[in-house]
Amino acid sequence: TVPLHEVVCVGAAAGVSTAFGAPVGGVLFAIEELGSVRALSQRTLILAFAGSFAASFMLKSWNLDGSNQLTIFKLSTPTNSPAKEWVTEEIPLFLLLGILGGLIGGLFVRVNI
Repeated sequence: TVPLHEVVCVGAAAGVSTAFGAPVGGVLFAIEELGSVRALSQRTLILAFAGSFAASFMLKSWNLDGSNQLTIFKLSTPTNSPAKEWVTEEIPLFLLLGILGGLIGGLFVRVNI
């Protein structure tokens, strides 16, 4: 039987790999997040690699959206198009959200130390 932490590691690696089209990134994410909680065995790493690459290859072979890419999502405008996903008027809102997120994150860390 496979221990639960190994199943979680493989699932996290496969999920990140499939979402972002980065099999190695999925494994590194799983190692970073789950390796900080407990020691990961060589078997866990091999299973994470196998799950991550299997998920990516399945997504590519199924070709769900016809793009023949390793990602589930893509930009709605081509990269060489002058159209953007955002407009200039939204920049102050982005800045405000970034500042608020940083302040709240810093406060959260300060309260929990």
